Amino acid sequence: MLFAFGRGPLEYLVQEVGGKQVVQIALAGEYGVALLNNGTVAHVIPRGELPWPGVCDPSAALKAEGGVVSIAAGAHHAIAVCQSGKTLTWGLNWRGCMGKPPTDDHLVKVEVFKIPVELPLRACVVAAATGDSFSMLLLNSGRVFTFGSNHNGECGLGHCDQQFKPALVGGALENRRVVHIAAGAHHSIVLTNDGFAFSSGYRFRGALGRDPAPTYDGKKPGFDSNRYALVNIEYTKARVVDAACGDFHSLFVLEDGSVAAAGCNNHGQLGNPRCGLKYGSNNGQIVPVLNPDGSGSNLTGVVAATAAGHGSMVVMSDGRILSFGDNEDGQLGHVIPDQSRGDVLLPRAIDVPLHFVPANGVLGHA
Repeated sequence: MLFAFGRGPLEYLVQEVGGKQVVQIALAGEYGVALLNNGTVAHVIPRGELPWPGVCDPSAALKAEGGVVSIAAGAHHAIAVCQSGKTLTWGLNWRGCMGKPPTDDHLVKVEVFKIPVELPLRACVVAAATGDSFSMLLLNSGRVFTFGSNHNGECGLGHCDQQFKPALVGGALENRRVVHIAAGAHHSIVLTNDGFAFSSGYRFRGALGRDPAPTYDGKKPGFDSNRYALVNIEYTKARVVDAACGDFHSLFVLEDGSVAAAGCNNHGQLGNPRCGLKYGSNNGQIVPVLNPDGSGSNLTGVVAATAAGHGSMVVMSDGRILSFGDNEDGQLGHVIPDQSRGDVLLPRAIDVPLHFVPANGVLGHA
């Protein structure tokens, strides 16, 4: 069963994939991609137009790689991880987000091609994540490649220069095995198999979940020239099992079923009004997501999380989905907002039977 709510390409999504089995969805603004159970992809295109000029259909190229196993969508491009272990990308190569130097026509030329990543022997790509204009690739070996805009250090390479070719991330990740990657607008998070979380990029309102890093070459505070550094979760001994990034906030699901949050809280996307709605967890402070009952106790029983823009969602062990943050357009699944501007300040269960269009299949990620 597929449920869709909010404004944007959702009604077109249902029209495109209705009656088909959906295993994953990646949405970015006015564009998105749905991965079907047969390994093909369906475009989610409002008004029948790509958000980029020109025409680009990756279907033939994807089929040649044996089909698709995972997808990601950014503001300017989309990425598909194929059965062959190769990755294909299509869209606009803004700031090298597609893995090659931009050309003079990179803002008007829509193209599809294999990402030129030099993989180690017997290695293949198993997952991708996309930010506003940068990309991340996770290999089956636990290594990570990043590329694209790196003005805020979001690629975690120890510098803030644009990265036009996929580069292997070292530093703190050198001898660690990464099992999960997540990308915000201008920051990134990785999880390792020993339960630690590392972050890099723009630390606006403390989105990195750690102490402020030194400024880079005199630039304004917020830029981080460091490589990935350990997220500050000293207040708990629990391992991190899942992580998600919104535009300027982050969520960390812990092994004990609780959720830690960091970053901007201007719409209540941290699920904790106590930390302030204007600045949120400023200076890298980690705060717990609170129970919806208003008791002030920490939310528990969480198994997974996702975030986008200024909103957050968590999946509970009993199958419920709670959402919080910006609900101005109903994107959190709540029909009647109970706060100003539609903000939902504490986790609130989605009442799925309201405003849904069913379709066969399972929604893996959205």
